[in-house]
Amino acid sequence: MAVAAPTSPAPAGVAAPQPNTGSAPTATAPPSKSKKKFLLIPVLGLVVGGVALGAVLLLRGKKEHVPEAHNGPVQEEAKPTKVVTLTPIVVNLRETRGTRYLKVAIGFETDADAVVDEIKASGTQLRDYLVDRLSSVRLEEIDTSEGRNKLKRELMTGSNDLLRTGTIKQLYFSEFVIQ
Repeated sequence: MAVAAPTSPAPAGVAAPQPNTGSAPTATAPPSKSKKKFLLIPVLGLVVGGVALGAVLLLRGKKEHVPEAHNGPVQEEAKPTKVVTLTPIVVNLRETRGTRYLKVAIGFETDADAVVDEIKASGTQLRDYLVDRLSSVRLEEIDTSEGRNKLKRELMTGSNDLLRTGTIKQLYFSEFVIQ
C-alpha cells in the first residue's frame, strides 16, 4: 500500500501538484469540431456579407441626385449658356499720348441662340461701340480689379442696349493686356 506524501501549498501562480491516480497524464484537449464550426460560421457570414455589400455598392454606380421636395417657389431649370468671343480689340488708352495701349478679348455669355446670331451678324456695330468705350478709358480706371469689374458692367450694359433679340447675361475678359 502506497501512502501519499504530505503536500504543501503551492506558491502563487504555480499549479499545485496533482496526486497520481495511476492513469496517464492528460493534456488540454483541443476544441471539438462542433466548437470550431460554431466560431467559423459567423466569421464566414461576416466576410461573405461584407464582400456582397461592397459588390452591390460598386456595381450600383452613382445614383443621380434627386432634390428633395421643398415648400419654396419652384425654380425653372437653368438653360444651357453659350459664350461668343470676339477677336481681340487693341486701343490706345486715354491721356497716354499713344504710349500705352489696351488689348482685350471679350466673351459674351447668353442663353439665347438668337442673341448669339445677332452678335455674329452685328459684329461691326458692337465692335465700334467697344472700341469707342475702351479708347476713352484712363489707365488709372482699369488698374485695379474693382475698376475692371466696373468696366465690365458698363460694357455689358452698353452692349445690351445695342441688342434687339435678347440680353447678355455675363461679360468676360478672356484676354486683358495693358502695355
